[in-house]
Amino acid sequence: SHTNICSAGARTGYAFWMGYDRPSPDYANAHNNSGIALWRRALWEQRTGTDPVQTYLTAEKAFLLALELNPSYAYAQANLGMCRRSRAEALLERGDDPREARAQARQPLRMAIDINPSIAYAHLEEAAVDIVAARAARTAGRPVGDSLSQAAAAVARAVKVNPASSAAWQTSAEVHRWRAEEHLARGRSPRNELSLGLENAEKALELNPRSWQARISSAALHEIAARSSTDTTTRRRAIDAVIRNLGAAIEISPLADHDAAPIRLRVEEHS
Repeated sequence: SHTNICSAGARTGYAFWMGYDRPSPDYANAHNNSGIALWRRALWEQRTGTDPVQTYLTAEKAFLLALELNPSYAYAQANLGMCRRSRAEALLERGDDPREARAQARQPLRMAIDINPSIAYAHLEEAAVDIVAARAARTAGRPVGDSLSQAAAAVARAVKVNPASSAAWQTSAEVHRWRAEEHLARGRSPRNELSLGLENAEKALELNPRSWQARISSAALHEIAARSSTDTTTRRRAIDAVIRNLGAAIEISPLADHDAAPIRLRVEEHS
């Protein structure tokens, strides 16, 4: 192809003048693409009941190979951070400590943003790392601390980059979801967080009606509303909304059942 011919010619010139081959952006891109394919495979494994951790680690190696060739490859940095955040989440789900993977995710995400601040999903991945930190703290009975405030700040940066990002509004809904859980655990009213979270989930669905993730967030927020209400009618409406949103999420993507299952279980426990 034209690209390969030009690239080969450039490498020949580089070798002639410098005495060695230049790091090839073609190869860096190939390793990055390989990492993305492996990351997607790991996500599928995670959502279908197979332990995905080794596949995530293999994907990380591909992103690292891309970065050896081109350390300023911002998208490979962002993808490495995303993959490590996904691995942290998988570790949390299987009951292991995700702190090391979570810490490893932060550096490449920050590098990606330093190189190219306009990569909206890198900001969202920073938020996701902090959400994992908050979830892990709650699971271990530790204080959540500033994790959710940091997540909210990262989401705000993503929205500033791309206000039309459905994923940004859905991530914001998740921040409010976990803030509502924290309020409920501390004996405080989650009402304001639930209202803001549902508003953000609705905004995400306006931008992308096929966002099953936004449906899951909406279901989770309604489940908290049902759990925290003492009014029978309000609880029934909230439970109906949970069931409706879970059904819509799974209709969009059967893999959403991985996220739907624990919400459905909590509804069954207090129905």
